[in-house]
Amino acid sequence: MKKLMMVVAVAAAGTAVAAGLGPQSYVQAGLVTHFDAIDNEGTGTHNPSATTWRDLKGSASLTLTGGACWTDRYFDSTADLQKFAAMPAFQRNSLTIETAINIVSNGNRSASGTAYPRIFNGPRCTLHSTGNSSTQFRFYLSDAIPGDNNSSRPTTPSFRSATVSCYSGSEYFAVALDAVQKAKSPKPATAYLSINGGEWSLNGPDGYLHGHYYAFRMYNRMLSMDEMTTNAIIDKLRFWSYSYAGTGAAENWSDLAWTVPEKATGAVPSTLTNEYAQIANATVGVSAADHMGLAGLSLEDGAKLDLASDAVAAVKILYVEGVAVPRGVYTGTGPVGTQVDWLEGDGILGVAGSLDRGVPSIVPAPAGDGWYEFGLASGYEQGWGTGYSASPNASRHYITGTRPIWDDYAFPAGAKLRLVGGILLETVPA
Repeated sequence: MKKLMMVVAVAAAGTAVAAGLGPQSYVQAGLVTHFDAIDNEGTGTHNPSATTWRDLKGSASLTLTGGACWTDRYFDSTADLQKFAAMPAFQRNSLTIETAINIVSNGNRSASGTAYPRIFNGPRCTLHSTGNSSTQFRFYLSDAIPGDNNSSRPTTPSFRSATVSCYSGSEYFAVALDAVQKAKSPKPATAYLSINGGEWSLNGPDGYLHGHYYAFRMYNRMLSMDEMTTNAIIDKLRFWSYSYAGTGAAENWSDLAWTVPEKATGAVPSTLTNEYAQIANATVGVSAADHMGLAGLSLEDGAKLDLASDAVAAVKILYVEGVAVPRGVYTGTGPVGTQVDWLEGDGILGVAGSLDRGVPSIVPAPAGDGWYEFGLASGYEQGWGTGYSASPNASRHYITGTRPIWDDYAFPAGAKLRLVGGILLETVPA
């Protein structure tokens, strides 16, 4: 069932204190290990000459081995085994390990009994494949599942650039790609989880897997799906987005020369939709012909959008200076929605607030007494009918109509709401 939520408003001017998204933007509760390829030494910046990858939460580290090297966003492991040192130890009923990775290549085992290619490997915890680029990857807790039984392990489809979440609770362990669960397996009654400290590794064994590692995070609890979604979106915006770093000058959306990891640099077509973008230190003009519609956008270091008067843009997830912008309809000058200082021009920007909700399109004006009225005063039907109930023949009251549905609306913060007529709610059987 769609949630009835009265949401609006944007963070007031001056409340955004960060320059943009960073390691601090991820879920912090329970985070015990955090390796970040942009902030690779814990200084807040990237050091392309670093020979040691530093843990941002604890005292663990990874000393680069073989041909391993950096770009400005990822750690290139080459085909060499990369070993962690001083990883934390804990004994708990649950954990989550997240790896933001692009698999460059994944080779076959050379002989029977050789260890599987592994994205990560710990004393009792492994994410590995069966040995070639077309196979699935499996999450394995050696204390939970005895023996080498592949069928009992939760698996992912083959993938390239993605945030892989491996997580365990009291009853099952599972694996997800970009916060979409792909499989889970029950734990045996005798299972327990005791993660020893000491030697962990990425990219093992030597010569079987070549990865570009953007981040490695370990939590001492199982994250919720909403928390995994937050982390995956931030990974998309920081590591895999179309990014543009300006000089403070005004630019046009259609002229930007974007940089995208793992892809060629170049202009983004005006028909670009449902992608992730990151803009820093520029005021970017958007026209109606740009058809701007993004899955996610991060405006950083004073970046702004300047929407032409006939431009209508949409973003599912929006961050400004590292602060999430709530669902609503915004403009730089008014009167539609809320006026904000990161948006200029008379155009309209709709923010859905999540990946699975529509962009609001209705911003009611207040009535004379200050209340905001919403709903369909006519053109809908209501009555009694069967279905959508636990009992097949039971009658339930219904309201139907083509529109509006609740998700079409956006209201100012603190608005007093008054239903007029009916609204359409999407329902499912109880």
